[in-house]
Amino acid sequence: METIIPLNQDSLNSIFRTSIKYPETIAIRESSRIEFKESFNWGSREAYARTLAAFANTKGGYIIYGIVNTTLQLIGLKNDNFEKIDPGIISGYLNDAFSPEIKWHMLRYEFQDKYFGLLYVEESFDKPLIARKNIGNEIKEGEIYYRYRGRTEKIKYPELRKIIDNQQLKEREYWIKTFRKIAKVGVKNIGLFDFKNGKVTGSGGSFIIDKSLFG
Repeated sequence: METIIPLNQDSLNSIFRTSIKYPETIAIRESSRIEFKESFNWGSREAYARTLAAFANTKGGYIIYGIVNTTLQLIGLKNDNFEKIDPGIISGYLNDAFSPEIKWHMLRYEFQDKYFGLLYVEESFDKPLIARKNIGNEIKEGEIYYRYRGRTEKIKYPELRKIIDNQQLKEREYWIKTFRKIAKVGVKNIGLFDFKNGKVTGSGGSFIIDKSLFG
């Protein structure tokens, strides 16, 4: 999957666009990759996590705090809740709620003398992300969430089927590349490295790599 820079200035300029007629209103609407929130409140973490998982299962996306989703008004954040939240708390909560891991980024951004909070989630390479357990009223064990235009919903069959097919295709492509490398090097010159126990085995015998060297 292509490496992207989701919070660089070009990306931010494409999001924070306004018209001459309505300079305090953002020019884009909520979509399959963008959701607006007026404020950041950790008490709403279930809803945030559900949307972030949906973005990861789709094409990645942003939750932007400080924008009214109905009027698109740029009001900015009125307190320092977003600035003060520990990123480790967010990561721990997401990892507890969903598997595999959600990869995300965080930014406090100034625009028109106002401050906004952005959470960006990368598209997951290992789909689908699945809820690990019941959490409140928003997250249910075993459910898979997906982003449909401006809405986060439980995934429907066509999208789930597509994810499964794409994962199988990526696995086949991985094995094809691996077999080509083996053919190029030669089977007798290949060893297998077990990341769980640090043991490398091959036709010439085996040896152990100490776990402290894994990094």
